[in-house]
Amino acid sequence: MKPVLAFVLALLSVLHSGRAYCPAGRQAKMYAVNGAGLDLTAFAPTSLYIIDPSDGSFELLGELGADYKHTVGIAACPVSSKLYAVDNGGDNNGTLLMLDPHTGAATHIGYTGYQIADLAFAPDGTLYGWAEISSEGVSGGLDFLVTINTETGVTTRLDDFVQETRQSGVAVDHDGTVWLKRDDWIPGPAKNFLHRLTSTGLEDTSVEMTTRTDNMLAYSPDGMLYTAKRGPGVSNLQTIDPATGAVDSLSNTAIPRLAGFTFRCETGLTGGAAVGAIIGIIFGFILLLVCCCACMGWMSNRARRD
Repeated sequence: MKPVLAFVLALLSVLHSGRAYCPAGRQAKMYAVNGAGLDLTAFAPTSLYIIDPSDGSFELLGELGADYKHTVGIAACPVSSKLYAVDNGGDNNGTLLMLDPHTGAATHIGYTGYQIADLAFAPDGTLYGWAEISSEGVSGGLDFLVTINTETGVTTRLDDFVQETRQSGVAVDHDGTVWLKRDDWIPGPAKNFLHRLTSTGLEDTSVEMTTRTDNMLAYSPDGMLYTAKRGPGVSNLQTIDPATGAVDSLSNTAIPRLAGFTFRCETGLTGGAAVGAIIGIIFGFILLLVCCCACMGWMSNRARRD
């Protein structure tokens, strides 16, 4: 049985080498939406962009639609690669959308029932959102984590957080841990805090960040935690060290009213990655043939001894 076991272990090793949060050979891109601000009547509809975070350059893909001017959260499903967003403008408050990754065109899915500040997917395809009922003027209201059905927009409410929040961003790391970034509500200089949450949405640990940022929060496939400070014309992309709360400036991007971003693994193989995948397949077939020949030899020798 040793050749069979060796074959199984070798095959599992080959398969595992290509399995990652963003599978080997698939390029990750940062997708972003604009739409933050208060005077929605003065704004154009939200648009979808692709940003190069290394230098802030971007590509405009297209508008979501005339009805969507306050889209503040976006997330890409790691299982299906589908893009989702939430719009909080006027009658659309808490509307879950699915976006065309090529044109930006939005498809209405359903109402979540809450104002959702940000979205994030777990590695298993669970969609999380952060509901800010305190931002809607609910006296004494505590904000909370929800899971969202991507087919209907229906939410499942988890435990209340410890206090009211604002400028909230939510992200999920590769281990499935949910992280929350928030402003405090204490009078005086605004402070940001980064919280690691329990499975029910309560605080596990927290750290004060070194500078204030806006609601955007997302993990990249290589494990980097991103945020940003937006402006009316230029926004600053930043990274956060979740262990210390240190915020570092990365690049500026000229997208107006930047409101949310996510990383999406593209569905196709590109350039050298495609060549690498082909080489991997060929190697796998060769390995399979070698192991099969070894297995047949072992069985033949055993038959002679018997």
